[in-house]
Amino acid sequence: MCVFYINAVLFIIFHHICLAFITNLYILIIVSRLGAPLTQATNLLKQISATINPMSSNVYFMQCDLKECCFRFPLDLDQFEGKVCPLCGGKLSKEVPRLAQWQPDWIDTQLPEVYLVLDNIRSAHNLGSILRTAEGAGVSGLYLCGLTPSPDKNPAVAKTALGSEQRLTWQWQSNALRCCEHLKEKGFQIVCIEAAPQAKSIFSKTLQYKTSKIALVLGSEPAGVDPAIIELADEVVYIPMSGEKSSLNVSVACGIALYSVISAFQN
Repeated sequence: MCVFYINAVLFIIFHHICLAFITNLYILIIVSRLGAPLTQATNLLKQISATINPMSSNVYFMQCDLKECCFRFPLDLDQFEGKVCPLCGGKLSKEVPRLAQWQPDWIDTQLPEVYLVLDNIRSAHNLGSILRTAEGAGVSGLYLCGLTPSPDKNPAVAKTALGSEQRLTWQWQSNALRCCEHLKEKGFQIVCIEAAPQAKSIFSKTLQYKTSKIALVLGSEPAGVDPAIIELADEVVYIPMSGEKSSLNVSVACGIALYSVISAFQN
């Protein structure tokens, strides 16, 4: 009797293994028909956007011909044949080419000298995103303080920075408060991004930048900006929100704040 149960259990396990193998093999075969090698097919759907070459002129939006599917996505036809839908195996049609890429120009105006002070931003991915945004906004430099990782010591930063960490001026500081004190002595206006009772809306008309030398301070999500820095600050601003959450991701908040400052000087 015991042998019978053991054999039954082994049969069930073997059956599930075979079923999982056949299912995965079927998915691999269908997905690989896009033109990628079978060894790369498992990650194709996740990597399909990442593999699009920004310089390629042969990127098209493809669409499945089956009405029940209609899966639509961009595909670099220099890398993939694009004949079979990766979801259902139906036929793909080439719809429209992507828009031509271009480099937007700055409005001809005197931009402020903006430095970012990152007060204990622990996430390497958030830091990388901030670096990329900072380069696009023309930031003069960054001070990475306290627990904020250093790009030369944490390789995860580069995944979202996309080379910005090599083109920007940055330095690590052990103490964000001392860093802000030093910047204030050099004539910088200290502006903290924090939802404090005394904070003004970042879009408020009463918000005035007294100098073109601005130091924007952002803190970590659990702790916020150091209260001692808020006490030192010339301005404390918040980003108006709706919904249940009371804060944005720090990299998103940084982008809004930077372009808000730039907009204020352009106007």
